[in-house]
Amino acid sequence: MVVLIGNLPKLAAERDICRIFQITAGTPVRIIKKKSRSGLMQRFALVPVNEVRSIRKLIKQASGKQWQGRTLIAHEYRHRIGANERRRIDWRTHAWDGVERRLDERRSSLLHA
Repeated sequence: MVVLIGNLPKLAAERDICRIFQITAGTPVRIIKKKSRSGLMQRFALVPVNEVRSIRKLIKQASGKQWQGRTLIAHEYRHRIGANERRRIDWRTHAWDGVERRLDERRSSLLHA
């Protein structure tokens, strides 16, 4: 399994993450830099962990930790691709009775009434 540690500071390095969270040497920690929709650079680390106890310990250590003025987040990493939908297969055939997130959505009942 893989743990995601997010909201990393600009100068974070793999060796710093291993030192701060007592991760064994040789663990292939990856730091990923990605531009957000707002144009800011997001940095997060993917840390592979073998044992469930180690996963819980790492998440507990990293969640809410202050590092160089940033509050870290940590959770189990879930790889998402375009086909990895969490909606029902027949979601298009059912009416949505909740608050519509996008009022200009073509399926919005407010526009077609």
